[in-house]
Amino acid sequence: IKLMNIFGSGKVVHYLSTFSFRTKIKFFLKSRFKISPFSINRNKIDILEYDFKKRKKILKYLDSDELTNFIVHYGVLYFMPLEFLEGFNKISKIVSENLEKNQPEKIISSFGCMLDTYGSILCSEASKIGTKIIGQQHGGAYHELKTSYFYNTELSFFDMFCTWGVMADKKHVPLSVPLLNNNYSLKGNKSNTIIWVTTCDSIYNYVVINSIFGSRHLKYFEHQKSLYNHLNEDVRGKIKIRLYPYDLGWNVKSRWETINKSIVFTDIKENFIDQVLDADFLIFDHVFGTTFLEAIAHNIPSIVIANKNIQLVSEFAKNDYAKIRNAKIFFDDIEQAAEVINRNHSNITKWWNESGRQSILKDFKKRYVYFNSHSFDNEWLEYLLD
Repeated sequence: IKLMNIFGSGKVVHYLSTFSFRTKIKFFLKSRFKISPFSINRNKIDILEYDFKKRKKILKYLDSDELTNFIVHYGVLYFMPLEFLEGFNKISKIVSENLEKNQPEKIISSFGCMLDTYGSILCSEASKIGTKIIGQQHGGAYHELKTSYFYNTELSFFDMFCTWGVMADKKHVPLSVPLLNNNYSLKGNKSNTIIWVTTCDSIYNYVVINSIFGSRHLKYFEHQKSLYNHLNEDVRGKIKIRLYPYDLGWNVKSRWETINKSIVFTDIKENFIDQVLDADFLIFDHVFGTTFLEAIAHNIPSIVIANKNIQLVSEFAKNDYAKIRNAKIFFDDIEQAAEVINRNHSNITKWWNESGRQSILKDFKKRYVYFNSHSFDNEWLEYLLD
């Protein structure tokens, strides 16, 4: 990274992008040093401490009588990150010093603008002096979810947004998914295992979104239990549960053990694709996940069962989800899903590879998880250097 920073021309820089380290090196060399990483020396910032005097001074300008201002009042006082108040001037100075040495024509970032304070300030300051800010899709649910705070907010930050296949207009650019630019191949010998993929989120309701978080987990846990109980004994005997990497206070493992005390869990530290390549097939008990898109991109047999009271499909994606519902890949009815799983689990590869199902799946992947290993480098290089 240091060498690329020293020798790179800085015409196009990436900051917290979704490119692998190998891809970053390839882009650096193939672009003749024009595409390089942007690094910020975070060590220059001392440990920050709350300045309640400053925060209370800000509150003088807020009227806390109404609910919204009341929430903002306590948000400023206790929850606003230190970097945005106490550390803003220091971080902004470091970012500006970097930009003075090298003002890039373009910055490309995935979650750097939204979930990283340095990235937020970097993109903001660079935008003021004419740098184009390009966003990258970094997970599932874009365009598919009826209400997506993350997508709507992210899109407003960027001059252009690189999608995983959907849309081609003045703001959206469909390009091959960087997440898939790895050499994986399906294993010939299957392990006679069904991996059940779960999800998890905060116990707090922190965004406006049609997804599983906060108190909606309680409905989601009931959804899991009901689906499990509708599966026959042969299917249950093959199941291994893949928990979300973080429990976030829900005690999820214990909840599963109340359903079946001898239930088997996978190693959550193992890479998802490495873990599922030799599975017979995958059960996803939620929709709009990155892992589902990864799985079908690798043509791993997968069935997804959504709770229609929690996760709602957008108008944009309704027709596409209707097609994979007809193909018996997507369900929002537990009994129908269990019937298909119970009937086909012992011969799932033949069922999955039926021509009609694969044709529908091919169209779905092209729209939501497009990838072309032969043209990946050239696609991205042409776009970034254009």
